[in-house]
This record gives sequence, C-alpha cells and structure tokens, in this order.
Amino acid sequence: MKVRVPINGRPSPEVQWMKNGTLVEANERISFEQDDTSATMLVRNCSRGDVGTYCIKIRNYMGFDEASFPVNVTDRPGSVSNKPQVLDVTDSSCVVTWSPSSDDGGSPILEYIVEECEKVAGRWKLAGSTTFNRITVTGLKKNSQYAFRVKARNVYGTSEESQASDWARIKMTSCQNFDYDKFGGNDNDEDVDHDLDKLNATDKNVGNNVEFRGQFGMMHRVIEKSTDRNYLVRFSMSTSAEKLLMRREVDITNLLTHQHQSLHHRHQCGIIYLHDAFETDGEIAFVYEFLSGPDLITKLLNVGHTEVRIINYMRQICQAVAFMHVNDIVNLDIRPETIFFTTSKSENLKLTNFGTSQKLDPDRSVRVVYPSISFCPPELLTFEPVSFYSDVWNLGVLAYLLVSGTQLFESAELDEAYNRITSHDEVAFNEDTWTDVSNYCQNWISRCLRREPVKRMSMVEALAHPWLNVRSTFLSFLFYDFI
Repeated sequence: MKVRVPINGRPSPEVQWMKNGTLVEANERISFEQDDTSATMLVRNCSRGDVGTYCIKIRNYMGFDEASFPVNVTDRPGSVSNKPQVLDVTDSSCVVTWSPSSDDGGSPILEYIVEECEKVAGRWKLAGSTTFNRITVTGLKKNSQYAFRVKARNVYGTSEESQASDWARIKMTSCQNFDYDKFGGNDNDEDVDHDLDKLNATDKNVGNNVEFRGQFGMMHRVIEKSTDRNYLVRFSMSTSAEKLLMRREVDITNLLTHQHQSLHHRHQCGIIYLHDAFETDGEIAFVYEFLSGPDLITKLLNVGHTEVRIINYMRQICQAVAFMHVNDIVNLDIRPETIFFTTSKSENLKLTNFGTSQKLDPDRSVRVVYPSISFCPPELLTFEPVSFYSDVWNLGVLAYLLVSGTQLFESAELDEAYNRITSHDEVAFNEDTWTDVSNYCQNWISRCLRREPVKRMSMVEALAHPWLNVRSTFLSFLFYDFI
C-alpha cells in the first residue's frame, strides 16, 4: 500500500502518520518519504492487521493541519472461531451449527462450506454449503460416528478449516413409515396475512417427522387442532439476521397469495401456500400446505429420465417463476432441492423456498448472497444488481442438469467454479450426453445462459419457446433430417 499526500508549507512541515490514534513508526515493512510537495507512506506485504483509520498530521511554527482516511485490506476470510456443534441427530441426518467467521476478509461471506468425516473411513468430504451458520446434513449412516468442520468463503478465497466438532453417533432407530400422500390436498385454506408478532402455536399439534430437510432444519408434519388438517412446519432459529429474512419471506408469500384470482388457481400456480407463521421459544415456525412428494431429482430417479417428462416439469417451473415476475418478485433460488411434488405419484410440482426472493424496485438496486455457487448467475458473483434475468440463468442451469445429469458449473475448487461462471461465453453441447437431445432443448438452454443478462430470454419468451410447447409425438422427429 502506497499513500501519497500533497503538502505545502514554509518552512517545510514535520509529518506524523497515525493509525487509530497511535503513532505509526518505520520498520522493515513500513517506510516514509517526504519532499517539498508531498509525504508518502509505503506499507509492504499488507495484511488484515493494516485495516484502520489513518491520519496524517503536519506542523510547523506557523500552524498545523491533518487529514484522515480509512484503509481496508481485502483477503480471504478468517476461520470460524469455535468448533461446530451437532444437534437434532436422527437415524440419517443431523443439524450442524457454528459461530460466524470472526473476520470476513473485508468482503461479504458468500457461503460456509461444511465437510464431514466418518470415523471409520477417516476421510473428509463435502457435506454441503449454506449462507447461514447452520445446515442440515443428510445421507448419514446409521450407528456411525461423524465429525464436521466448516470453512468460510468470500470472493477472495476460502478460509482455513475450523476445529472439528465432537464425534456424533447417528441413531439406529428410524421413524415409522407413513403413507403421507393421504394427508395432502388442503384445498380449503383461507387467504390471510401472517404477522410473526401476533400469531402463536397454541392450536398446533406436532405429529410425525417428515424426512424433508433443508438448510434451516427438518420439516415436520403437524395437525391443526381446530380443523384436523395436515400441514408441514419448518422451524428456524430466530436470530436477528434470520428473523429479518423470515419476515421478508412472509411478506413475499402474502403478496403472492393475494394475487391469486381464486383458491383453485392458488393451488395450481406452482407455488407452495403458506398457511400460518408464528414465533415461539426463540424460533420462527412456517406452516405450509402439506406436500408429500419427493424433490425434483429424486422424482426423476424414481420415474425415469426422458426429455418429454423434463419438458413437463420445466414448463410448470417456468409458469411459477413467470407468476412471480408478473408480481415484481425475483425468486433467486431455483434449484432441485427447492422444488417438490404434491404427492409421490403426482406430476404436479411446486416451488418451496422464498428466503432469498426479492421484490424488485426500479429505484433500488438489489444485491444478494446466493445459496449455491453452482446455480449462481454471474452478475451476483461480480456484485452487480439482480434482475428477472437472474432467474432465467437459474432455469438454464437447472434444465442442463435435468437433461444431462451433470452440473454445468460444478467444480471441486470454488475459485475454478467462480472463474467458469464469470467468464462463461456459450454452452458447448459436444458431449455424447447430448446426442439424443433435441435441438429445441439445446437452443432453449443456450438462450438462458448468456453472460449478459439483457441477452437472455424473458420468461414470456421462455414459455413461448418451441421446446416447452412441442408435442411428445412430434419430439422424436426432431432428431432426424428429412430428405
């Protein structure tokens, strides 16, 4: 760091440099220069320890003057200070929590990366990532012991690993299996505004756990005592930062609910319905309509992977996103983990997570931290404002994943993934995977994944594209040239 300050005085003034009110002295890293017109401070090998408010003071017998300026040194984050804690252990999952990184490196934390180690295997591997200081880890082996550690990442790099958590043993017993499909279909809900300060849990009865898990914790099946209807409830720790996000999610869900023209339309719009919300015992609870179906990837693994089926799913997703855009809301979290089917046998799906969604205002720029770098639009990584086109990028990445079975921007190294996304030019479909995929599909994905947001399709164009409107009987002809 080299700071040059113009000075002027007769006789030549004495110069002092201060940092946070303390005199800065010369050493092997810091040196000073002065001539008749300027004073210079040179700091070599800057680190986060050089962050602070600096002041230059000049004085001669005629008088004195001073000027202050802040200095920020950006770097990768500091490590998470305390070892993670393991909570809510079940037969296949647990919740891991940790304290935020003590030093963000002068740049916002983009995500926390959680690694797991099974005691028998003795190897660390990726368990997941999140923007919050808690995550639910799934797919763990019964009666095995696991430890967890956390790293923080910003745009400049990734921190050292935290201390490993204590070993946690996964339970042997599993929850009783239920036919949850019979609990679905709460079609008689009333549209109401939800206020976290006014609602309470006195008429809620928590039932058996449903194995839906997200970054905020397990989803439970609950029964409303006054109606005997089944719902899903998600509990979240109500820290001040998370409470603000939850209130925004309530506001956005209320807005979407009241834009539906009828109750029938509400249940067909592809967006999960928020039935209730309340705060109790330091937690916020969201009560949703009951969905008993799997997430998007699990569904495809169960029923089979065909382009015709993917077209149906993508059309529904696009219709739900378009409905949000009509109401000036950008989703910003369109991933397989946030899309669920209404029942295990249904082909109807719904978007379920609006914690990062934003209502766009033409007079206000919106910048957010994205939950997953693999789906993150390049404009978010370069700290540019988000727009409706950011969702279109998400849809392109999602379609690529569903059709090919691979993540377009997935990489073992986060820096490599960042560079691939921000320098993305156009999608290459030269792998064997794409041999049996229609040109319509490839064109649709290409038009979603343009580096410049304004060059991407709008949602109107995406829904009108031939790929989402092709008849299944006609699709097979797209693979042949006629003579």
